[in-house]
Amino acid sequence: THTHKHTMRYFDCNSLTHTPSRADGIDAEREARYRQDCIHFIKAIASEMELTPTTYFTAMAIFHRFFTLFSFKELSRYNFAAASVVVAGKIEEQPKKLSKLLPVVHNHKLLARKLKPKKMSPQEFRDLQSKVLNCERTLLQALQFDLHYPNPLDALINFARKVTVPGCELCPNEVVQTAVNLVNDSYLIPLCLQYAPNKIAVALLDFAAHRHKMKLVWKAGVDGGELRKAWFMHALPIEQLQEQKADGHEEDEHKREREQRKNDNKEKRRSTSEEKDPYKFIIDINMRMEQLLQSRKQRRRVGKGSVPSSPMISTPTPTTDDGMSPHPSKSPKVASTLTSRHVM
Repeated sequence: THTHKHTMRYFDCNSLTHTPSRADGIDAEREARYRQDCIHFIKAIASEMELTPTTYFTAMAIFHRFFTLFSFKELSRYNFAAASVVVAGKIEEQPKKLSKLLPVVHNHKLLARKLKPKKMSPQEFRDLQSKVLNCERTLLQALQFDLHYPNPLDALINFARKVTVPGCELCPNEVVQTAVNLVNDSYLIPLCLQYAPNKIAVALLDFAAHRHKMKLVWKAGVDGGELRKAWFMHALPIEQLQEQKADGHEEDEHKREREQRKNDNKEKRRSTSEEKDPYKFIIDINMRMEQLLQSRKQRRRVGKGSVPSSPMISTPTPTTDDGMSPHPSKSPKVASTLTSRHVM
């Protein structure tokens, strides 16, 4: 069945390193902390409001994308995080009434400041409502109403049904659950802006298997064809990767034009590297995730504050082909709209 193809706009590593926040003097560590604090903020709101993973993944992608275009310096990151939840709820057809949502946002903003939650006054509600709605409008304008934010979860579950480990009929549940938790954790960094969902799914399923000291193999007979050496060559054939590469990283066109000459040689080296190993993205994503997990351990170790754990996502048990479950185990010019209305 032919479906409409929507090309997601991805950023390259250079764009995600040289952000407006960095230009405003916010160092890499502080920008990463701001992002992670707000992703935990979104997760906390989502948990209390009983939002689906798809909805809060969309909210996180919207938040990351906005603050790749704009600086954290003079904007209320928590108000924009709340607005991201509002927009995501509408996109994913799970809208929440502001009368229910804003008191939850209010309390979690207080908790973020290490203050005790309290009931909102009518004036506080009106003020927060005005700020969040202004942020919502600014988000939509800044993102040019680009509201397509696929997540890796469906692809991961699909791949998990088609792989296993030697001696088992299904991919072990602990590997699948670890991979799902890794998808959840991956939104702490803007990985979703750099890689397609199916690439993230493959890389994190591979990472999860390694953490359990297991080797995945493609199930014989699945999708037909001769078995290749590595399972991910079946999950993402080279032809499919080449098609995705043709879509390219669609950064802001004006920025690309300004930096084209500067980056020509760098892009040539990168293209050569990708041609030699089209699956290098697996190593790159796994390295990023390993760095993330190590940094979280470090934060706990040095006592810089507790790091909330990711909410558990219940995952469907991988099944056999008959459905049975056996039991073996540019950036848009909207700067004029960014005013004190958006400040916390």
